[in-house]
Amino acid sequence: MNRITRMKAVRRGTVAAATIAALVASGAAIAGASGTGAAINARGALELTHAHHANHDHGHHGIRNIEGVISSLTGPSGSPLSMVVTTRQNTLVTVDLSTSTAVTMEHASGPLTLANLAAGERVSVTPVSGSSLAPFMATSVKIQVPEIHHIEGVVFSVNGILSMVVTTPDSGQVTVNFTPNTAVTMEGASGPLTLTNLQAGERVSVTPSSSSTPGDFVAAAIQIQVPEVHHVEGTIASFGTTNSVVTSMVVNTGHSGTVTVDFAPTTVITMEHASGPMTPANLVVGERVNVTPSSTSTPGNFVAASVRVQATEIHPIEGVVYSVNGITSMVVTNRDRGSITVFFTPTTSVMMNHTSTLITSTSVTKGERVNVTPASTSTPTSFVAASVRIQVQDK
Repeated sequence: MNRITRMKAVRRGTVAAATIAALVASGAAIAGASGTGAAINARGALELTHAHHANHDHGHHGIRNIEGVISSLTGPSGSPLSMVVTTRQNTLVTVDLSTSTAVTMEHASGPLTLANLAAGERVSVTPVSGSSLAPFMATSVKIQVPEIHHIEGVVFSVNGILSMVVTTPDSGQVTVNFTPNTAVTMEGASGPLTLTNLQAGERVSVTPSSSSTPGDFVAAAIQIQVPEVHHVEGTIASFGTTNSVVTSMVVNTGHSGTVTVDFAPTTVITMEHASGPMTPANLVVGERVNVTPSSTSTPGNFVAASVRVQATEIHPIEGVVYSVNGITSMVVTNRDRGSITVFFTPTTSVMMNHTSTLITSTSVTKGERVNVTPASTSTPTSFVAASVRIQVQDK
């Protein structure tokens, strides 16, 4: 029969077996001299117990179960005659075994025998009733199955539909074996997933199957954890087009570099005081935007659910008219900002000497000093005049 469980290297006790034997011998001598005897307590340590008179043997205190790790076995291979168990206190206890000693383990696939015992296994030993001195005879040995916890980490490599290696923060790299019944899930997945959907770099949470052991982690279920994709805020650096249609944009976030944002037919684009519905074609390089990802976004595929253009405050400008292009625009030279193109609209007004009129081709002339108030449709790259006030020069 194959080994059921195996533990890692056993801590060796600091008390030699010979020392235990000497203590037992001393206990026996003490018992004969003073009416006390040596016994092993529930934690596997030797203790002295009062020896009752022969006609009160029914009240004699026998040892209880001991727990520890098998450090060695003696006797024929597959039929050990005894074993040494190291308790939590590093006490070495010799336990005799016989063909009548029962060996059990929770969830074992079949009957167990002494051949299933092996060094390194953690066991709970029940002594024959009335046992008080070591070595004692075991009536049963229960192999304790270490609890296998679920693991979380990043997939390091995948070996087809057989196994994968997961890098965990606590246990390092763990080999996870698959079975035909291993379930693969991911929140928001568009359809059923299989083991072929696992890829290196993905973060996973793995639930062990009941057949897992410390040396053989078998996955009952694997959940691919979808990394949370946060909103993006920054300045539009460029656009991507397909057949002259704007399909994406590159946003420079500053601290996180650039992010490519794809547009979908359902992407909503808004801007405060916008004169009407907006589309990706209304976006301008240099505009500052706040982008909310859609539920289909992944770290490598950012799809915009909404794009909000952050209206940059456009301040009035003051300067000297350098040139005029009829009722379309004019260029104003500002001492701090240089030459600025100012666009007119049919509603742009011109004020001079407290009189206001709509813009005409002769309203503004080269060389005049003006103060221009921006319209709500102005952007950092397109200054639209709501009004132009001509400053009358003192003579």
